[in-house]
Formats: sequence, C-alpha cells, structure tokens
Amino acid sequence: GSDNLTLVSSFLHILMAKRQTAASHPFPGLQTLLFDETGGDSTRVQLLRLLSLAPSLSAICIHSTRTSLMSIHDLSDDLELLSQSYLPGTLQILHASCEMCHPQGRIDDLRNVRLFRRLQTFRADNLAPLAFDLLLPQLADLAELQNLYLSLLSPICYYDTSPHDDEDRHESIVATPKLGMKPSSQYGFRALKQLHVSGEPRKISQILTCVESSTLGDIALFVTLLSSADILPMLTDLASRSAIFMSLRKLRVHYDIKWDWSSSQAIRAGETSLLHTPLFDTLGPLLQLRAL
Repeated sequence: GSDNLTLVSSFLHILMAKRQTAASHPFPGLQTLLFDETGGDSTRVQLLRLLSLAPSLSAICIHSTRTSLMSIHDLSDDLELLSQSYLPGTLQILHASCEMCHPQGRIDDLRNVRLFRRLQTFRADNLAPLAFDLLLPQLADLAELQNLYLSLLSPICYYDTSPHDDEDRHESIVATPKLGMKPSSQYGFRALKQLHVSGEPRKISQILTCVESSTLGDIALFVTLLSSADILPMLTDLASRSAIFMSLRKLRVHYDIKWDWSSSQAIRAGETSLLHTPLFDTLGPLLQLRAL
C-alpha cells in the first residue's frame, strides 16, 4: 500500500544520500539480493537499479506478486533492468518465485533469462506452460548452467483460471519464431550436473531429450500424472540419453499412486495397476546407467 511505497522511497533516499560519488555503491559487499517485482513503480525501479549495481552481487531471488495476466509490467521487465548492470557477466544464481498460495499464482513470462550468460544455478516456481516453452531454449543456451530446478504447472491448473484467453495467447506466441531459439535437436545443457523437475511427464521429457551433458549426476523427477500411461515415454526418454550413461549416479522418480486420472479410480497400496507396467518395461534400459 501507500505506507510500503513511502518506506521504499525513504530507503532509496537514504541510500542515495550515502553514495559519495556516482561510481560508489552503498553496499559494495552485497552478494545476494531478494526483492519483490517492481510492477513498474518508478521508485521501486530506481531502487532496484541502484542495488543491482553492487559489484559483488552474484545471487538474486525475484518474487512475483502478480496474480493476473492483466499487468503490463512483468518479471521479464525487471530482468531486463537487471541486465543493464554488471550482472550479465557476474550473476551465478537466479531464483524466480511467485505467490504459491494464490489460486492464480504462477510465472507467465521469463523472456530475458538468457541475458545472464554466466548463470550456474537457476530455479523457477510454478511456471505456466507458455513460460516454460519460451524458457527452455534460453536455458539450453547457458553454457555454464550446472543446477536446474523447475516446478511446472499442468495445463489443467493453468487454464482453469482463464482457459480461452490464455490458451490463445500461448498458441500465438509459441507459433511465432523467436530470434535465437534452436530446434530441440541442437539443445545443449552441456554443463548440467543436477536436474530437479516437477510436472507432467511430457513436459519433463522435453527437458530430458535436450540434455547432452556428460556430467549430469543427479536427477529428481516429481511427476504429476494425468494418465498412468504417460510415464512410460518419459522413462524411455530418460533411458535413451546415451550422454548420461556414465555420469548419472542418483535417480529419484516420485509420483502420486493414490489416484489414476485416466480411470478416475483410486489405486490402493499394493494393488496391481497400470503404473507397474511402465516401470517393468523400462527397468532393463535403466540398468544401462552404469554409474547409478
């Protein structure tokens, strides 16, 4: 509210007064910055611009408080602002979070992640389908990315709020060629060491089939099942990645067996179900992962 903006304005005034010269910084040793998105507010933008100029800054957590697509200003605008500092060459850790408790809490746009070419760790919570489709080729372009943590919203959760408008927006943007985007056969992730993803099997497969890293040692997949049959292609894609045969040491696949959405019937513990079939079918290929 207005009190919060007054506090931000006062804080900015104090920092500006502390700056002795244009080249100096009030926090020269600042390494980690956590902040709420600016929403385009001029005072917040000015404060973020000042803080982003800290010469030691290497880790950022940006929190989205937006709960509607109606906002003109989004996280990508703040990321573009951050890219106008030293951060493209120094930022190593970036975490994009959002209002998890809000029914519309999600991240819809992360167009400017690729600007931070030295990223080693990236985390994003509650990514909408559109945000994920635009983000994946950007992440694959990051030559030094070692740790990737993604939480992906299913289309059902995403479109439950405004299905027609959001779906039309998603299709129109994804259908438009993006400058610098590569076909999936050229994706890299060559430096990846740790991959933790939660979401639908088909979305997880999009990531797995892109990975060419020979150093990937830790994979954790937290699967949301719309159909029990969907897990077989995902595990097959995982087992087919020859690049990780000799590197993968730890594999965790977690999914909820209490409910089979394809049949809308509860699955009791110990009961034979369709979920067992894909696990048995892929056991042989998974044994090829010799370092596991």
